[in-house]
Parts: sequence; structure tokens; C-alpha cells
Amino acid sequence: QLIILFESEPKVPIKLNGKIDIGVYDPTFYTAIDFTEDSNITVEGLPSNCTSKVVRPDPDEAIKENQKTLTDAFFNDPTGTDMSKIFATKLELTCQPEG
Repeated sequence: QLIILFESEPKVPIKLNGKIDIGVYDPTFYTAIDFTEDSNITVEGLPSNCTSKVVRPDPDEAIKENQKTLTDAFFNDPTGTDMSKIFATKLELTCQPEG
């Protein structure tokens, strides 16, 4: 087990409006990336019109909902796909319009 700690900032400011998902995953599906505690994935300085929650997808449910595309993606694209993002823990931000 390897534990890596890091901070990241977007290259350009993100417009906080509606629903925004933030997560980390390995597109090659080789490395599992998770957060040991929900408090390990946060956004600093989140405005008061925004809420955040950690979403941990149920792997069985994700497979069931994406059965055909997962099979096709896994066997037809050995270089990696975005299929691992459906299993990734993410931080979901929901921001209401200001005003």
C-alpha cells in the first residue's frame, strides 16, 4: 500500500454553478485510488451557496448499470478508457446561483 498526499488547483477558475464532480482515477484501471476518510477530499473556500458531499459508487451497481459499455471498453481499448471513473470516489459540489 502506498499513500500519497497532494493538493491540486485548477489551471483556470471553475465557474461554480450547478453540479460539479471532482475525482481522481487512473484511466488505465491499473491503480486503485481512494480516500481513507471522506475528510481527505475537500475544497477550501467553498462559497456559502455551495454544498459538497463525498460519493462512493457501489461497484456492483456501477457494473450492472454499465454492463455492455464496460465489456466493450475493456476488451476493445487496451490503452485505457474512462471506464474507471464510474468506480471512482468523487466529491460532488452543488452550487445554487448567487443572488
